[in-house]
This record gives sequence, C-alpha cells and structure tokens, in this order.
Amino acid sequence: QAVGLGWPFQERPRRKPLHCQMADDFPLDDDGYDDLSEPEFPLPDGVSKEILTEAGTSQWLKPKVGDEVTIHYVAKHSVSTPPEFREFYSSRSGEPFCFTLGKGQVAKGLELGIPTMRRGELAQFTMRGDFGAMAIEGSTSSVPEGATFLYEVELISWKARSDLLKDGSVIKTTMEEGTGWKTPQLKEEVCLGLRILAPDKAVLKEVDDLEYTLGSMNLGDASAVVDRCLVGMKKMEVALLECQRELDFGDGIKMSDLAVTITLKEIYETKDVSFQKDKSLIKKQIVEGQ
Repeated sequence: QAVGLGWPFQERPRRKPLHCQMADDFPLDDDGYDDLSEPEFPLPDGVSKEILTEAGTSQWLKPKVGDEVTIHYVAKHSVSTPPEFREFYSSRSGEPFCFTLGKGQVAKGLELGIPTMRRGELAQFTMRGDFGAMAIEGSTSSVPEGATFLYEVELISWKARSDLLKDGSVIKTTMEEGTGWKTPQLKEEVCLGLRILAPDKAVLKEVDDLEYTLGSMNLGDASAVVDRCLVGMKKMEVALLECQRELDFGDGIKMSDLAVTITLKEIYETKDVSFQKDKSLIKKQIVEGQ
C-alpha cells in the first residue's frame, strides 16, 4: 500500500463477498456469487492456438462450459509428412454451427480452445489426433492414423448460460447483453420487466415496470432466484430463466416448468441527503443523467 498518498493512489479495500440472507435455501459457493470474469488458462500439450484476427477491444468476455456457442469453422487434417492439409468440413458453405460447450458435441480440442476466444476473434488451432477427431459433420473415419488437425474458428456469438442453484433446476440464459458497468447489489432497488410463461406458453404474468428491491422477498419464494439472476446483470440486459423447480412469484400459486424473461430496465441509486444523515430525507435517482 502506498504511504502518504491519497485516493486514488491508496490501495482499494477488497469488497466482501455478497451473500443473500434471504436465500438460505439455495446456498452459494464459499466466495458468494459467481465471478463473471473468466481466468486465462493454458491449453494442454497437443493443442496450440494462433490468433488470425483479434477481437474488438470492447470484447473481453469469453464463453464458458454450458454456454450456447455459434461459430464458423473450417476443419482440415494432414495427409503427408511434412504435413500437407486436406479440408474435410467447412461451415462457411452454409449456416454457422451452434452447440453447447462441454457436451461433447465437437472435437475435444475445440472444447478446450473456444473458451480462450473472444467474440469476433478468428483463430487457428493445431491439434494432435486425439484432440482433433470429431463425431459431427465431416466424418474423420478416413483420416490417416497419427494425423494432425487444423481448425480455423471464428467465434460469432454465444448465449451465456448459468445454473443459478447449482442443481439444474433453474438455468439462466443471457438473451441480450446490457450496457454500462453498473450491476445491482443486495438491498438496491431496480425497475424490471417481467414476463412469465406457463409450460403451454400461456402468459401467466406480465409487468412492464416492476419496482423491486433485492432481498425484499416481494416475489414470493422466487425472490431468491430473481436476486441471483439480477446480480451481475447490466442495464437493459435480458435474461431467460428456465425454471424446472416449483416457484411462487408472489401470486400464491406454485408452478414448475416456467419460462421467465427478466429485463433490467433501471438500477435506482438512493442517497441519504438529510442534514443529520438520519435518513429523514432520501434522494432516489430514477433515470441516470448524461
């Protein structure tokens, strides 16, 4: 820590993990809510990566296991030594390829390599045979034993998916990314759009501007789920919750297999502006200024 220097040169205190006291039925990890950032990790021997086109500077997030990923890719295998490569599949001639990371739907080397990429990045992965073989389009059954694989991959997009309760009963998918950097915290007030569909797609509840305080339990026993969904969301982000667990959203009716769409419209900022700082006068910012 710097000595004799004022803010911003002093070391900032570490923020304590955020725990929802009202969510005891849904225990969190020891460190609180999941960290949204993904750490860098090395690729194993047998897989190497070369970046052909860098992602934009604003694209710093990376997909993780469980996310729905959309890519274009061209796959080749070696046919001689020194290696010459023959193309055996390309998605460029048709629609992009969509799959879920971690489900074994692509070559093992791609499962490991794609989480190192950012949106818009174009990379080439060189893989040993056991990492490059795949069981989807473009069968590798005729590939010579000991062949090396090349995969040219463009990461087009992905939908972030997370298991909110760590038991598969509520899955969150980010449908539209938000803007800015601010995210709501426990006891903060927000404005939501809320739409709940029954298993038969009938609309059970639809509210355009719902004022809600994290930790308030105003949405019944579903409040803990909504709170975990909101933590980490940015303004105007849209999330879809696939709820297999029976939940009551404050109407006294428990149902399962619900599709719940949450839009975070505003994050209200409140401040004690009373002279004595006794909360006798609270300022609430409804819309953020320019």
